[in-house]
Amino acid sequence: MMEKQKALFYCRVNQSLSANAGVVQKCAAQIKALRNIGWTVDYFWLDDHGVYINEKQIYTFRFRKFKMLKFIYFFWGLQSLFRKLIKIENYDLFYFRYELSHPDLINTFKKIKNNNPLSFIVLEVPTFPYHLEKKGILRKIQYYIDAHFQLELKKYIDYIVHVGIQKKIFDIPTIRITNGLLNNPLEYSIQKSENGDFIQLVAIGTWAYWHGLDRLLLGFSEFKKQKGERQNIKLKIIGDGNIVLYKQTITNLGLANNVEILPSLPYKDMKEHLIQADIGIGTLAIFRKGYK
Repeated sequence: MMEKQKALFYCRVNQSLSANAGVVQKCAAQIKALRNIGWTVDYFWLDDHGVYINEKQIYTFRFRKFKMLKFIYFFWGLQSLFRKLIKIENYDLFYFRYELSHPDLINTFKKIKNNNPLSFIVLEVPTFPYHLEKKGILRKIQYYIDAHFQLELKKYIDYIVHVGIQKKIFDIPTIRITNGLLNNPLEYSIQKSENGDFIQLVAIGTWAYWHGLDRLLLGFSEFKKQKGERQNIKLKIIGDGNIVLYKQTITNLGLANNVEILPSLPYKDMKEHLIQADIGIGTLAIFRKGYK
């Protein structure tokens, strides 16, 4: 009997943060998909306490708070730990969720190909282009480093996985997919809401400027001016991020009685809110980060 092929799925996302719940679910769905087609998959991940392979903790963070050294550790310490603890020869496939290029990430890819030249390295780039996705001086530094070291990727990466239309990224062939989603993660069926005399809109996300909540609120305000109270609409916004920026906008537009804001919720607690929804709101300004 032929031995199962083995993959290592690497997701450098802090699973303790509720804002990362969506990414964690996507990774879980992708791992499940690989296992469903016969692969044995080990999952390399981390939270506030340490680093794990599947459910086994392989490293404990020694600093008191994860955020204190996040930047330094994410860009150097984690890769060194990966190369030290992972038996590269044991895997046929390495699947990395892209964290921006930097010297130590390139060192990891180089070691994989040197120690296991027959293995494949697949790099998922969740958003492309991504250079307008986040702002700030720290992000500018990261993008500067990334722009230099991403030129090395084509030496080691076999394929790039992404949601988009590009056939090549960084001069590497792509595999185009849709977002991963576990089957029935909330165990509910789509059904007509019982709101009665109003229409319920629900928007869920880790909010950034390119999600376009400002456009939604302005449109909501204009609709209210035109229709008055003849058509009652309520909007529920769930999630963290830059939501505080919109609270004043909601007040200024006279929408305080129509808009409810909730923090990020565990998936199991979203069920009641999604069942109440008549319309779900997606990203409304993805063009702001250069995506076409």
